[in-house]
Amino acid sequence: MGDRQTISLGFSDSLLSLRGFAAVVVLLYHCFICFKVFGVQSYPDDILKLFLNGEAVVTFFFVHSGFVLALSLARQSTISAFYIKRFFRLEPLLVVAAFLSTASLFFLPAFSAMSLSTSFMAHIAVPIAILQKNLLKTWSAVFIEGFYPSFLSPNINVVFWTMRLEGLGSLFFPLFLWMYKKLPKFYIVMPLLYGLCLVLFPHYRGYAAYLFCFMVGIIISGIQPVIEKLSRLPLTRHLFVDGVIFTAMVGLLTIRRFVPSFLIGNFLEAFFSAVIIYSVYYCRSGWFQKVLEHHWSKFIGEISFSLYALHIFVIRLIVSFLSHQVNSGVLIKYGLVFNFLTAILCLVITIPLSYLTFRWVEQPFMGWGKIFANRMLALKWPFPILVGRVYDA
Repeated sequence: MGDRQTISLGFSDSLLSLRGFAAVVVLLYHCFICFKVFGVQSYPDDILKLFLNGEAVVTFFFVHSGFVLALSLARQSTISAFYIKRFFRLEPLLVVAAFLSTASLFFLPAFSAMSLSTSFMAHIAVPIAILQKNLLKTWSAVFIEGFYPSFLSPNINVVFWTMRLEGLGSLFFPLFLWMYKKLPKFYIVMPLLYGLCLVLFPHYRGYAAYLFCFMVGIIISGIQPVIEKLSRLPLTRHLFVDGVIFTAMVGLLTIRRFVPSFLIGNFLEAFFSAVIIYSVYYCRSGWFQKVLEHHWSKFIGEISFSLYALHIFVIRLIVSFLSHQVNSGVLIKYGLVFNFLTAILCLVITIPLSYLTFRWVEQPFMGWGKIFANRMLALKWPFPILVGRVYDA
């Protein structure tokens, strides 16, 4: 059996916009778990949290990364260039986010007891004594966090664990793609590897589950478009594609409510994520596609990495202010209202801040990464096996 090929239709703004919407969902998810909600406010709060499922969106992010990286690496990059570009893509913004998060912990006044009323707020309020004691360890981890999963450093930003996984997935990604290209029974090998990881490393089953999502992204990058063949009528096709995407989105955001098992839930979330990404990329029609192609959607997509990395820092600023300016009794009585207020303020502050870091951190370093990768390629560095394309390695 010959090598499988990825089916690339070129760059898609819709995929970028999709990532932006996912980042906004995570931001809103964190905002709505800042203050506890009591009484009659619990009913609308439960409905909101049903669809603001940040954990499911994390699964989506990793499937999305696997899909996009497979298209990119298969199209043009060498393996060494891939590693260099990924480092320049992930690490600079990670350092900026870590710096801001550390500064907020040192210089912001301590949160009031009310602001620690949820496990999320208690988790992001790392005690200063612990941070100071482990500062060297924390920052030594930050500089390698993009490509090495540090399990030792205090979590100065709660989304960093996903960035560690993104780095780990990037590290193994050329191997995953090579396996997909070369192994005829990859669909069988993949779940076997998944099961083996769960047996050998039971304490890190979450890492294995999310690395599995990268493989799902690789698989859908090589499947021939089939949805277009299901109907010849344009109107019917558009309605069908929109219906598939909407159904998959609802399934992605709500499946954990009905499936308590983490592993089964993660598998189903990866499946729904694959359906969404596949439909958006290969079936470029319908109402949902028009929304994704709107210029504001593209803008949110462009700044989505910064939006995702920096919003915890902004939430700290907002909650610290509210917890000291508003009476605790009012916070208790109107918890849902203050969660709404936190969400609005977080969007208003984080979007322009994200644009600045995208403009002055992400874009320059991505450009420098491409230049550095091209120079290293010309020098045949660092290792001969990393110079060839992934097909030939």
